[in-house]
Amino acid sequence: MGAGCSRVGSTQQPLQSIFTNAPISENTNPTPRVSGNTESETQYQEDGNASAHKSDKIQRSESKTKKTKKEKKEKKEKNKQRRDTPDNEEVAKKPDAEGNGGEAGDGGKGARTRQRRLSNLKPNLVAAVEKVGQAVAKASVYESDLVVGGGDAPYSARAAFLSKAGQEPGYKKTNQDNCFSSVALPKHEGTCLLAVLDGHGPNGHLVSAFVKDLLPAALDGAEGLEESAAAALQMAFLEVDTKLHQGEVDCEFSGCTAVAAVLQGMKLHVAWAGDARALLGRVGQGNLLETLPLTKDHKPEETVEKVRITSAKGRVERLVDENGERIGPYRVWLKYAWVPGLAMSRTIGDTLAKRIGVTAEPDVTIHDLKREDKYLILATDGIWEFISNEEAMSIVAACKTPEQACEKLVAEAHERWMCEEDGVVDDITCLVMFFEHKKEDS
Repeated sequence: MGAGCSRVGSTQQPLQSIFTNAPISENTNPTPRVSGNTESETQYQEDGNASAHKSDKIQRSESKTKKTKKEKKEKKEKNKQRRDTPDNEEVAKKPDAEGNGGEAGDGGKGARTRQRRLSNLKPNLVAAVEKVGQAVAKASVYESDLVVGGGDAPYSARAAFLSKAGQEPGYKKTNQDNCFSSVALPKHEGTCLLAVLDGHGPNGHLVSAFVKDLLPAALDGAEGLEESAAAALQMAFLEVDTKLHQGEVDCEFSGCTAVAAVLQGMKLHVAWAGDARALLGRVGQGNLLETLPLTKDHKPEETVEKVRITSAKGRVERLVDENGERIGPYRVWLKYAWVPGLAMSRTIGDTLAKRIGVTAEPDVTIHDLKREDKYLILATDGIWEFISNEEAMSIVAACKTPEQACEKLVAEAHERWMCEEDGVVDDITCLVMFFEHKKEDS
């Protein structure tokens, strides 16, 4: 946790007691029926039908070709050399499976189809003038009319955000990410809300859209927002999760991770559930850049998370390949079945996982902004899979505008996915805010 941050602890009960009073059925033979939401209506078998409900990320993990240590080492060295080459025309011109990355005159099909309008404000479409590094073709950024801290406020801030759909060979992928920024909540003038959402599962795109629509209103209506934004954020996350389970979106095997930031004057509150991250960039003495992590990924193998899951009769294990070797990240499973397979321990949605200890209750950090704080990044794990916190902040700090920072960060993440995963790319979304502090009166 970065300097100047404090973490608001959360008191949690086993989620099983919240969602159902009955124990999870240990029968493994009946066919699953996901139309109902009660324990008596839903049972799962270990093999066969259970595999149909695994998330697309698990299926991708299981279908990857195993590489030897030597092959991996050679590939990493080759990719590093490739990234260090400034004028790699082959990378810049080679189109990907969506038609992105060709010459500027290739019709622009990829540029038209890969973007989604993400802001709940009225955004202005800003076309990129510069071809960014080894980025693919042209990029478009939706820039909100967002200026925080007008009048007598000690700073102003501007945000931009960009989302790029992932891809898999032979499969048309829907972008399940979402994000938004608001100048002010209607009932709380001067409060700025930013958020990035990462959907997963068959209906992950519907879940992230649901959260995007409801989270601002839930926070605006939360009691005590001005007195305690941390508590209000926690209540808002849980309220949205409850409404999602009560609604029409089938989220038995679908959900989303989320990271949300609330700006109130010089106070920055960050709430998160899952592995989307928030970073603050500080420029100190000697113009040295410091990266302050405002979040910590919620992983099921972490002690606190694992205790909660196992206490609710869940399992935390890695997948096993055909040779009996453990592969991939630790995941959350039913005690006697290989579902749902979440690689994170806190999410919004995921009805089944909620019965075995996965929670939507976020952790919250509180940061007192300083004049040295210049950059804020919120991003999904499509960024963080192959880019470290420090690398991401260095990319952003080298840019003149948040629009340019979004383009460069997304382009770099996309290129690394293409190199490391043989054409498989996760959805990539980031939101970048630049702070401009007013000069102190002499």
